[in-house]
Amino acid sequence: MEEKELEAVQAENEEQKTEQQVEQKEEKKEKVEVKNEQPKELTDDELYAQIQTEKLLKKKKVKRIVTFSSLCLAFVLAVCLIVLAVVPVSLKPRCAVDGFTTIELYHSTQTLDPDIVNAFNNTDLRKDKFDLFMEKYNESFKTSYLSAIFNGSLLSYTIDEAEPRSKDSGKTEEEFEETYFPGALKNRDCYFAKLDFGTERKFVKQNGQVYTSRYYGYNNIWDGTLSYRYVFVEINQTRSDYVNFYVMAKSPFKENDELINKYHWVSVQVKADTNPIYNAWGQLTAADEV
Repeated sequence: MEEKELEAVQAENEEQKTEQQVEQKEEKKEKVEVKNEQPKELTDDELYAQIQTEKLLKKKKVKRIVTFSSLCLAFVLAVCLIVLAVVPVSLKPRCAVDGFTTIELYHSTQTLDPDIVNAFNNTDLRKDKFDLFMEKYNESFKTSYLSAIFNGSLLSYTIDEAEPRSKDSGKTEEEFEETYFPGALKNRDCYFAKLDFGTERKFVKQNGQVYTSRYYGYNNIWDGTLSYRYVFVEINQTRSDYVNFYVMAKSPFKENDELINKYHWVSVQVKADTNPIYNAWGQLTAADEV
């Protein structure tokens, strides 16, 4: 009996020793792991090398971002330039974009009698000539946005308004035109076209806003707006940078308690070239086939 108890005590002691040994091994293992986890102290050279490496990586990252952004910007700019070079723009002044129904062609040495000059309209009177004129007229003012931006023609638009004459009050359009035809066209050798819109329309600026006369305020029955039916456009005989338009503007005038009309000239200049019309002048003024 005593021998069995002794053996049991010895077995229990052995088991306890084994457990203690296992615990000691685990504690040592944990200490080693903790020790390994502690950062290794770097030397000055190693620390400098590490800092330089991190800087180099950051520079490469920034360089990649800048390069990518530059490529994207260059692509967008190239697309914009292509679009601007392809998309057309018309440089016609708002007073003579379209809408005129009859055209009369003149040379300054000719009389202004429409019965003996070349006239045509968009219905039945020599419509083929009208269509040819419109083709060359549109060509004269057509360019690309890119060209218009670089040569300054997109914003090249000036208005010069002559002072109304009170003594001309009551004159009809024909009387005013005959008496005060634009000297710039009448007093030199030039070609021009008279555009007839058929009905009166308001004179507007290039931005579409209604133009207010610089002489507004001369009488209290006038709000400053101008109306017109006829526009004269100069035809360039050689290549030119500018085209002149002359608008026969009408404004109301009160005289002896009577409301009458008064006419004066408004000139408009745009940066374009009507030489294509002059090059087709022979076709436009050729006698009709019988």
